[in-house]
Amino acid sequence: MDGLKALWGITWKAGLLAVAAVLLWKQAHPALAILLVPVAGKWIGPSVVEGIAAYLAWAKRQPYAAWQGRYYEFTGVHIRLYEVRNELWAVDSDLLRVVGQKPSLMLESLYDCHEYDAIPNTKHQGFSPEGAEKYLRSQPHPEAGKMLLWLKREVYAVHQRAREREAQARHDR
Repeated sequence: MDGLKALWGITWKAGLLAVAAVLLWKQAHPALAILLVPVAGKWIGPSVVEGIAAYLAWAKRQPYAAWQGRYYEFTGVHIRLYEVRNELWAVDSDLLRVVGQKPSLMLESLYDCHEYDAIPNTKHQGFSPEGAEKYLRSQPHPEAGKMLLWLKREVYAVHQRAREREAQARHDR
């Protein structure tokens, strides 16, 4: 059950119990209203538990919400990837951080615009898959080769398969 349904369940059940408690208090005997407490616990309890579970699930997803389920991390570094013309472009500062480098203006002169460029609709510069491979192959850092394999196997290949599944699903409709 999602959070809104749980909240709605708690609200209407609590309202109905409040009306019953007031009627018992005013019309019958105040002690009868006390008998509603265990009934309230039994009746509202499941909705409260479901609401808490939904809230905790929502709170757990919040740090990753901006990444729409595509959060990537390599050796403890968050690797931001953006889809540009059906390719995943990696933010330059993230790749450079893994290999112990800092972004520099020299990068623009070493790569063409198909390998390294501004990522549209962001404030970031980034590497295309070809540019990331070229950059990582040129680095002597031990993590560079591992990261290249990780990008190819765990990121680019998975992204390509997902795109193929989406295309197949559109074709099947």
